[in-house]
Parts: sequence; C-alpha cells; structure tokens
Amino acid sequence: YLQRALTIQERASGPDHLDTARMLGRLGVLYYNMGHWAKAESLLQRAARIMEAQLGAEHPETADALDNLGAAYGDRGAYPKAEALHQRTLHIRQKILGSEHPDVAYSLLNVARIQVATGAYSAAAELQQRALAIREKALGPNHRLVAFALSELANLYRNTGEPAKAAPLLQRAVAIREAAQGPEHPS
Repeated sequence: YLQRALTIQERASGPDHLDTARMLGRLGVLYYNMGHWAKAESLLQRAARIMEAQLGAEHPETADALDNLGAAYGDRGAYPKAEALHQRTLHIRQKILGSEHPDVAYSLLNVARIQVATGAYSAAAELQQRALAIREKALGPNHRLVAFALSELANLYRNTGEPAKAAPLLQRAVAIREAAQGPEHPS
C-alpha cells in the first residue's frame, strides 16, 4: 500500500515534493524494519535529499530524515556514515530545540549506540548519562523514556564488566515500567 501511495503521490505532486519525501521516508522505514536494507537505504537517501533541498539543512524534518538514514547505516555496520548523520542530527536538534529537549536526548542515544558498536565505551557512557539527565528533567523521573535511557546505560555497564553500576539502573527501570504498565507486562 505504501508503494502504491508513493506512486500516486509522485504523479500528483512530483518526484521532489515534500509530500513525496515524507512518503519515501515512511516506505524507507518500513523496508528498514523488514530488513530490506538496500531498498530502505535508497528511499531514505532520496527522502533526506529532498527534505534538505526543500526545507534546508537545519530543519526538524531534515533532521528526522537524516536520523532514519543514520539508523539504517548503523544497522548495516556502516558506522562512520551512521555517526556522521547522527552527529548532524544532534547538531540540528540542539540548535533548533535547545540542548535540554527530549529529542536531543534521542539523538544522544543514537550517537551513543554507534560509540558502543565501535568500542568507544567511555564516550558512549557520557552521552547516555547526558541523555538520561535530559529525559529526567524534561519528562520527569518516572517516564517510560527515562526507563529506556536507564536500560541503555545499564546494558553498557553490564556489557563492559561493571554489573555493580548496572544493577541499580536496571532495578529503577523495572520499577518505572511496572508502575506504568503493570507487573505482568512483557516489558
């Protein structure tokens, strides 16, 4: 259905229209989630190019498109490309939204994932701690995204041989999830 919608959108608005780029992004994310990396990469690259051309290099939608492309590169092991895109997204979001916005925390976690994948654990921990602090301040200490950030940092500590640092973070994440979703929820 998305492919059909993209075809209709391109005919109606043209290949370089913002609505076409948005549809390309949706379809690219779908292919990404399905594991069809080459299709996803091509669509996400095209969406990012159109967004940048139509909206500018520092627009929030351009940042979203770059972020999606960075995620696709990261999952394929193209870490330098992924990190460059996630860093660029982080810069855009900090400039537009301010350094304490929850979307900045999301970008910090994306950069941290690449740092973990490349073995830069200390740098990743700093980014994850900063993301956690932003989320706690912006969303409150018991928000589900705080639990996610706690889990990310705890997993880093656990995987780098620091279980004493990981355990209290995981306990806190579980407590947040239990309070929000109930003790029988799969999370």
